[in-house]
Amino acid sequence: MKQKNWLLSLSICSFVMASCTDHDLPPVQEKPATFKEVSAVDLGGESASEISAYDPISQRLFVVNNESAAKVDVFSLTVFPVVVKLLPIELSSLGGVANSVAVHNGVLAIALEATIKQNNGSVIVVNTSTLAQIKQITVGALPDMVTFSPDGKYIVTANEGEPSVDYTNDPVGTVSIIDVQSNYSVKTLDFSPFEGSKTQLATGGFRVYGLNATVAKDVEPEYVAISADSKKAWALCRKTTGLPKSTWLRVPFCASCRSVRRILACLAMPSIRPTRAIPSAYRPGP
Repeated sequence: MKQKNWLLSLSICSFVMASCTDHDLPPVQEKPATFKEVSAVDLGGESASEISAYDPISQRLFVVNNESAAKVDVFSLTVFPVVVKLLPIELSSLGGVANSVAVHNGVLAIALEATIKQNNGSVIVVNTSTLAQIKQITVGALPDMVTFSPDGKYIVTANEGEPSVDYTNDPVGTVSIIDVQSNYSVKTLDFSPFEGSKTQLATGGFRVYGLNATVAKDVEPEYVAISADSKKAWALCRKTTGLPKSTWLRVPFCASCRSVRRILACLAMPSIRPTRAIPSAYRPGP
């Protein structure tokens, strides 16, 4: 997670209340010309206020803040536009830096990297009303982003797997899928099955260039987006200019996402394994 190098403040706008939840509210027709700031809270400087998520059930806003220690700041908006700061969720004893938060149906998911960020990180699941911890689930190295599927059945993380500065420890990049209804069971996917396709992928514009690199090590997922039907997920791999695509629930493969340079990997639950890759020369239809 790249830290921002400016003084950050939390700006809360009147239009945000209708659009800042993870998946709970339907899209609304917005008029940008009417947007205006109605309240603000200064959370600190560098490493403060990078990712936030709003829970309409508890009417609380959760904001990642790693300026002094790993934590998630909690704000009550019950008397909005007055913003009331509550006790934070302290995370230092559970791991390293908090990278991302997401909310669904009264449940908060926090992506937390390990103290040594090349080790496996975790997702902390918290009740948004009581702030009681529900579960801590081990995922891949450096979970950079977390999100819920629209139906709330899955929590998905993009695990970047960044190497150490000297490349003596270079974990594989992965995507973790947590089954909420199965007591938060988790399956973590890597991209090692594509090692044999390295030459083909490179020809299509996919880069494998790190020290002693493999496809699995150089694929570093940083962001996940999930389809509205909760059956497909896309994980963006910026450093390799690639875009892996994963599907689960035994759904058919559907190459509906466009990218100039990408790898599309079809993954299926419950087997959770890559089944094919499509180089960038392929141009899917609409």
